[in-house]
Amino acid sequence: MEFRCKDDPEANSRKPLVGEQRFSLKFPLENGEDLILHCGKETFDRFAEMIGKMMVDDELEASGEQHS
Repeated sequence: MEFRCKDDPEANSRKPLVGEQRFSLKFPLENGEDLILHCGKETFDRFAEMIGKMMVDDELEASGEQHS
């Protein structure tokens, strides 16, 4: 299963501009298939930020500290 975000340089059959980057994220699904998400730098950066925040929150929760 593959999906493209609107900021994927190849979304809507367009040709990528020089310097544009495409990121492909692969997620295994419970049914054994993979979900592949193609996106541009903006979506990738937001996703990376979200994962980073989740890791910090998990670490704080494990240590018993509170996050403000």
